[in-house]
Amino acid sequence: MTPRRGLIGLFIFLFLIAGVALATFTIDEQRDLSSRASTLRPTLPQTAIDEVSLLPNESVWDGSKLGLLNVKFDHSLWLSPENTDTVFIHRQEHISVRLGLSNDLTQARLSSVLGRDFIQKRQLGAVKTSIQGWRVVGFIFDFYGEEKQILFWQGPANTSALVVSPLNSSIFDVENLLRGLVVPTNVKGATTLDDSAKLAALIRPSVVMIATSYCAGIKIGSLPGTNISDKSYPFCLAASGSGFFVNSDGYIATNGHVVKIADNSAVIAAVTTGQVDNLLIDFTQDYLKQSGVEIGREMVVQRVEETKSKKESLLQLAGAFIKLKESDLLKIENARGQYYVQAGTTPLAISQTGVNIGQDILEATLVDYDYQELDPVKGFSSSDVALIKVEGKNFPALPLGDLNMVVVGSSIQVFGFPGVVSGNKSLLLDVSAVAEPTVTRGIVSAIKKAKGDQRNLLQTDATVNHGNSGGPGVDSQGKVIGIATYGLIPEEGSGNYNFLRDVADLKALMEKNNVANVTGDTYKYWKQGLESFWLSYFQYAESDLQKVKEIYSIHPTVDKYLGEIKGQVGTPEDITPLIPRTQRRLYMSISGIAMALSLLFTIILLVVDKVAPKRPPVFPTTPPAPSTV
Repeated sequence: MTPRRGLIGLFIFLFLIAGVALATFTIDEQRDLSSRASTLRPTLPQTAIDEVSLLPNESVWDGSKLGLLNVKFDHSLWLSPENTDTVFIHRQEHISVRLGLSNDLTQARLSSVLGRDFIQKRQLGAVKTSIQGWRVVGFIFDFYGEEKQILFWQGPANTSALVVSPLNSSIFDVENLLRGLVVPTNVKGATTLDDSAKLAALIRPSVVMIATSYCAGIKIGSLPGTNISDKSYPFCLAASGSGFFVNSDGYIATNGHVVKIADNSAVIAAVTTGQVDNLLIDFTQDYLKQSGVEIGREMVVQRVEETKSKKESLLQLAGAFIKLKESDLLKIENARGQYYVQAGTTPLAISQTGVNIGQDILEATLVDYDYQELDPVKGFSSSDVALIKVEGKNFPALPLGDLNMVVVGSSIQVFGFPGVVSGNKSLLLDVSAVAEPTVTRGIVSAIKKAKGDQRNLLQTDATVNHGNSGGPGVDSQGKVIGIATYGLIPEEGSGNYNFLRDVADLKALMEKNNVANVTGDTYKYWKQGLESFWLSYFQYAESDLQKVKEIYSIHPTVDKYLGEIKGQVGTPEDITPLIPRTQRRLYMSISGIAMALSLLFTIILLVVDKVAPKRPPVFPTTPPAPSTV
């Protein structure tokens, strides 16, 4: 064999080796990625399974009535549970699979389920499985003198399975059974509770509380012969709402009415909150004087206090000042607003005189808004969205979705700081409760057109209360599809007539101000860290969450997860893959390059071998024998 042929064989061998390596790494990568994606994303709304679409040996067991997932299984291999039982029996092997929801693995629980006939001998430890997202712990039990293998499976959606089988029996059929777990589909848009909790964990750090401190003066025009003529009455108000990061450089989206207090609203709030009592006293004294009643100021003060004790009277008095404004006899002057953002865990304390700033409460500036007060006759002439900005970088911004891709009946979660549960107004909650946003679940009930400008409004049955304004409404993929804006319910109640502004209105305002939707590194590492945490990839999770803590020190929940991971790395509970993601991708690149180069050199050598001139064979010649004399 020529050296050239030898090289061709070598390169072909290298090509095959690199191909096998690339295929192995690619399969491992796809499993890892699909596992991460399926663990993070809640199950999408599914249509009911049509019996005619099932394979001949396929059946579906309905576990929803028992609070469990449905199971799509092979009827030729398994006997399904009966009544309220949850145990599947293998038709050919002595294998039983008991489904449950508890992940509490204790001797007491095993004893109560298995009974006194099973006597534990030893623990096998972690058992390998090909199902991503599942952990398996094995035990050896003695049953009437015969050793049995007990496997405790812990999976997603708080699902567990207790498997009893002969020692060293295969788990292949058990894995196929557990792969058949599906979300009940009788309710359109339904997701599992565990999925909702995971989505809430992802979104929560991006949701902030916004406090607006608004100071101005009520300036009365010329009214000769009155005490209020040409006077100015200063006042300050404080209001709160919700918002969320839309750009990692500190841009926050919220409602326009959270950061822009309209003049009429300011007048009513100033009157009803006692900020302009001197105006009420002067106005009342002028009114009584014009009515022919002359009383001292002290008596007028008492009269005003009586008026303030009656809500209806106070609102009517505020209405009188609105009429003065409409007649250009009252104006708002020297209006100025200050904005504060609660980004961490320090409670933001709000009062009528201002805001107490904590170490992770940031001052913000108003960028722009699209908001005008609703005209009761003409309807809306604008949207109700705004942008503010805090100084800094690496804020966890949320990805924006598209309302046009939303299906009526799909699930939605609304995040924010509703006033009905805020600690500074509640007799049931501590003030620190203000530091934690709430999440309400619902469905997209309808997509309607707003009166006036005909922009989209998203209707939902998810509760939207005072203070929720400006919070994000996210779909099952974690993308913002609307901004909580209107709730047609009292502050103390609940209802199902709530509306969100279309995220398209926010996108238009961002485009106008050259603000891109950039989620940034904090959101990326936070998302990766949570995915790894839920998969029990604790080494990966620790690495990503540490990066979050380093680049965004005021992150409100990262310490909680790092605390839970502490002590788990390197234990049997840690099932982090041996090859890290970065190395695996590097090996994939190297394998691909090696395949390409091997193929290239093989082709070159084959071509050279084909076109090279063939040399005639050279036969050795024997020199003539010496002549003898």
